[in-house]
Amino acid sequence: MRMLARQEECLEFDPTLFTAFVEKVVISGTKKDVRLVYVMRDGSEYKVDRVR
Repeated sequence: MRMLARQEECLEFDPTLFTAFVEKVVISGTKKDVRLVYVMRDGSEYKVDRVR
């Protein structure tokens, strides 16, 4: 996880890593204003506002 955090951008999506680290994704808002909360398996959360 520390190695991934040091990267400035995601170079390639790896579904195995995604499922290993992410417990769930909470989606809320409206069709024009979608908000995502990624809940990691260690309990930390990463919020993304205004997904288009």
